[in-house]
Amino acid sequence: QNGMEVYSVDQVTGVDPISGRTTEYQPFYSFRHGARFEQQQTFWYATRRPSLQPADRGTEVHLSLVDLGFDPRLPAESTLLVRTTCTNRELPLILQKAGERLAFELEAAAPLARIRCLRSPSPPQRPPLRRGLYWRLLSHLCLNHLSVSHGVEGRDALQEILRLYDFSDPELDKRAALVTQHLIDGITSLTSRAVVARPPTSDGSFCRGTEITIEFDEEKYIGTGTFLFACALERFLGLYTSINSFTQLVATTTKSATPFRTWLPRAGEHPLI
Repeated sequence: QNGMEVYSVDQVTGVDPISGRTTEYQPFYSFRHGARFEQQQTFWYATRRPSLQPADRGTEVHLSLVDLGFDPRLPAESTLLVRTTCTNRELPLILQKAGERLAFELEAAAPLARIRCLRSPSPPQRPPLRRGLYWRLLSHLCLNHLSVSHGVEGRDALQEILRLYDFSDPELDKRAALVTQHLIDGITSLTSRAVVARPPTSDGSFCRGTEITIEFDEEKYIGTGTFLFACALERFLGLYTSINSFTQLVATTTKSATPFRTWLPRAGEHPLI
């Protein structure tokens, strides 16, 4: 338990101990209720709660089976197979204290003299639970109606959206919290203009989109790099676009008006090539 924490529940399967027949249950909060409604009316639902162990910052995941009315439901199968993705819980914090004494072992022989970490393992980052999560959700829903392409207001809206997903804990790792704060504060301006590009079709048509120019303060990205953060924003802005449109990110810095990168137009997860 000290070295494992459930990150996500990926699959829940019921097994009949007599016939061996298996039934895969779908998550309650999914889009597959109608597809298999006649065959299955049992769904799984997971809740995450703080650990009851003293001095444990980790969480525990509790799994329940419910029907479409969210009432508890006991299936005929008495055995559940649960596939999860797990993290190392608080183990990275223990490894941080090892320093140079942290040793690695190879599964097979290799001509290596030594293996060492260039950096210490980073502490786990966990999202807030219950009330700490509710206000973030409400803030996100409100900010989703704001345009990120309106000058100063657009910059402020983008920064606030990014802060909603900053789960760093200054008490646990002050340096990591400071780094993420600099990443967000390093966005100095955001402007946009309407542009036209050709979608990846052969009919010769064009579609309208938005070119977004973001200016970064390089002094805020010493040790982290502006380019990687800009790549993440380019993906995010692509998902923020409306149907039959696209976004194109242009990244500049306060020290140079010449863009250091202009990305291809993007609609959702797909670049327009």
